[in-house]
Amino acid sequence: MTDRATLLALAERCEQAAGPDRELDAEIARFLVLAGAEDIARSRYGWSYFTASLDAAVTLVPVEMPRNLRPGEWWWMLETWPDECRASVHYENGDPAILEESAKAATPALALCAAALRARAGMAQPSSDT
Repeated sequence: MTDRATLLALAERCEQAAGPDRELDAEIARFLVLAGAEDIARSRYGWSYFTASLDAAVTLVPVEMPRNLRPGEWWWMLETWPDECRASVHYENGDPAILEESAKAATPALALCAAALRARAGMAQPSSDT
């Protein structure tokens, strides 16, 4: 699987999860370590609980500038209702078109994980082993 396909599969699993999932957290962390982002995969308390904690989920929001775009900044937004949570992750640089990925999930952390993983997938290059 390409990096992009792996990220999209992880995002989909976040959207389908009923609640925090340590196995999913471990798969996200494994992917980040393989992708060279071990600093994101680890928190100061050990491996991150991405699907359980907004503090951990927000670390998945990209910080690097997408290729071929002018400098700008990433930001995220979260909307919660009793029966639904939605998150969106945006890259904005003043151009008319912005990058935006969104997701719906059972909890705020899961929704933000899914949207952030989708944003990372939008920037991912195919892995060299494909």
